[in-house]
Amino acid sequence: MSAERIRMSTAEVQEAIRANRTVEDADLSGLDMTGLDLHLARFHNCVLDRADFSGQKLAKTGFKDCSLRGARFAGCTFTDMFLRRLDLSGAVFAGAFLLRCHLSGSCLAGADFEDVRVHWCFLDKTDLTGARFHGANFLKTACMEAACAGADFSGARLERVTFRKADMKGSLLRGAEFDHVNLSAAKLAGHDFSGQKFRSVNFAGAELSGADFTGADVSTCVFQGAVMEGAKLEKTIAQKCMFAGAKLRHAQGRGADFALAYFGEADLSESDFRTAKFQGARFEKAKIVNAAFMDSDCYNCDMSHADLTGSDFSRASLFLACMHGVKDKDARFEGANKAWLRGPDADMAAAENFKAPA
Repeated sequence: MSAERIRMSTAEVQEAIRANRTVEDADLSGLDMTGLDLHLARFHNCVLDRADFSGQKLAKTGFKDCSLRGARFAGCTFTDMFLRRLDLSGAVFAGAFLLRCHLSGSCLAGADFEDVRVHWCFLDKTDLTGARFHGANFLKTACMEAACAGADFSGARLERVTFRKADMKGSLLRGAEFDHVNLSAAKLAGHDFSGQKFRSVNFAGAELSGADFTGADVSTCVFQGAVMEGAKLEKTIAQKCMFAGAKLRHAQGRGADFALAYFGEADLSESDFRTAKFQGARFEKAKIVNAAFMDSDCYNCDMSHADLTGSDFSRASLFLACMHGVKDKDARFEGANKAWLRGPDADMAAAENFKAPA
């Protein structure tokens, strides 16, 4: 941006807009724009810091290479707006409605989005550090690779939103509603999700080490390949979840419900799942070394080719469980219910080792 700009009044700005002229290289900081007709207005290389646009209906209004730090957009309606690569840090959008807007690459650090509706928008690679989204409503919006560290989403409703690869370190997500949200590969280590309900949320490949899901309902969610070392899963409801390839070392899941969940090739070593329910769950080729599964319900589980070395299944229900090809050196099964347990299957082994003739 140029260091020298012409100071313009609101009357001069309105005159330029009516004459279909681009307002450029102007200092418009602190101006009251609330009474202007901004339809088809164009601003290029302008300073609009702390300008007040409150209540405006902005459609087909252009901002290019502008600074809008601390600008006020409270109650504004943005429709089909291109707000890419702008400095909107500290701007106030409280109560605004953004529809089909592009804000990709913009800086919105510290901005106030309280009670904002953000529908069908693009916020990819935006800087949302420390932004406030309390009570906001997001619908079908993309926030891929956004910087959300320290952002406050408490009380927000997130429906069909993607935060893939977003950095959400230190962000506040308690009390937010998650409905078909994509958090794959997002940085969420240590987050507190206790007691929350997640509907069809994708955590695939996410960093969730030390995250707290105590008492949460994550049924049907995807955790494939997620890093969940030391995660707290006590009394979590995780029915029909996908944990394929997930890293769950040292996870704490006492009393949790994992009915019909899939743990194929996951690592549950040194985890504690005492009294947990795993009815119909599948653990094919999972690594369950030195884990605690005492008093767990593993009815009809499939543990084919799993590594159970050193794990404790004392008093567990293994009724109808399949343990074909498992490694169970030093594993303990004292008092376990092994009725109708399916052990090594010679026919299955022959089929698995079959090689077609050359």
